[in-house]
Amino acid sequence: MRRRGLSLLLVACGLALTVALLVVARPAEILALAGRSRLGGVLAGAGCAAGILLARGLRLASLTVSRLSSGRAVAVVAVSQVATAVLPLRLGDVATVGLLHLSGVGGPARSLSVALALRLLDALTLLVFCCAVLPWLGFPIAAPLALLGALALALALVVALGDRALRRLASTRASAGPRRRRVLRSMLRARRELRDTLRAPRRVAAATVLSVAAWAGVWLQTSVLLAAMALRWPPDHVLVGVLGASLGASLPLNSVGSFGSMEAGWVAALAALGHDPAVALRAGFATHLWSVVFTIAFGAVAVGFLAASQPGSRRRIWRAWRSAERNTPTGP
Repeated sequence: MRRRGLSLLLVACGLALTVALLVVARPAEILALAGRSRLGGVLAGAGCAAGILLARGLRLASLTVSRLSSGRAVAVVAVSQVATAVLPLRLGDVATVGLLHLSGVGGPARSLSVALALRLLDALTLLVFCCAVLPWLGFPIAAPLALLGALALALALVVALGDRALRRLASTRASAGPRRRRVLRSMLRARRELRDTLRAPRRVAAATVLSVAAWAGVWLQTSVLLAAMALRWPPDHVLVGVLGASLGASLPLNSVGSFGSMEAGWVAALAALGHDPAVALRAGFATHLWSVVFTIAFGAVAVGFLAASQPGSRRRIWRAWRSAERNTPTGP
């Protein structure tokens, strides 16, 4: 009961934050800013979104031990991104685990371990990417380095505590009921498969490179969309804004997708660099809206691909097409 109350409180805070930021930014001005984007810039942003999707899909395929084709992995990521972008109450994360399970990655525990590994890899590679690129752009990196160190320590602590808790649970497997034993077996199998994956340097290297490529795509997409709206900000400022937005989106204050908390992190980072908070807030909402449009468009295509690639789907489509062909009149 307390846990549900805390979840509802966090959702209410996230909704209040989103509404407050929208009131400050003024929805009409957000839509006007997004609407005056140049077509060429929007198409370039869509191309960046496709590149990001491809990198994340190939990363999923490289991390899964099961036979998950690259095309199917890209489609799964596309649909999971739609769920993450539009579903409330963090249901997008639950949907991602379900999609991984349905795509053949493995049982629920295995799917959850892959989803967590991808989320942690995203956080680490973003900070590594910022620490590598910002000095090249002439930007001080003390804050990103401190964040990277804190995240690495937190990750090591979480892994150690999780492994210890799992070993403690495994020691009680003999006295557990049938259902609990099945869950424990699945969790232990997931841990073993994840360890096997981490011991494969090529898989880890490929996943890391693809994660960095995805973040580079996010940075480029944000810069392209801002330029399409006649906002030509320094590239290092845009990268710091992306870092702030990602940190904000990771907060448990999401009511609908990551709206609100993402913009709050974006504005905080850019205001610290001297940007007008009101302009930065409108730009954050506008670029976020374009990103959601791209996500939904690619997700719709991915749903069709996944439906057609299910066992027996091609045969049913072929039969339906042949039936329609036979029933079509050929003459007057």
